Amino acid sequence: MLSHSGLKYYKKNHYHIFKEIERKYLSTIWINSDEQTKIREIAHNIRNSCSNQKIKQERLYIPTQSNLLTQFGIAI
Repeated sequence: MLSHSGLKYYKKNHYHIFKEIERKYLSTIWINSDEQTKIREIAHNIRNSCSNQKIKQERLYIPTQSNLLTQFGIAI
């Protein structure tokens, strides 16, 4: 995850990395916004992508779901 200050650091010191992060995480809705809004939205989208992946995994692989490997005595 990247915070607002982390994104500002990359923008100031490693602009090429910031532009790559911006390209990957900034929605086209916010392209013409001011820099503060862009940074806020990039940080928000990074947080969402991490939590959305976790929620998706939990939904697909329920912890109480039976597992064939454990039923046959194979340790994972």
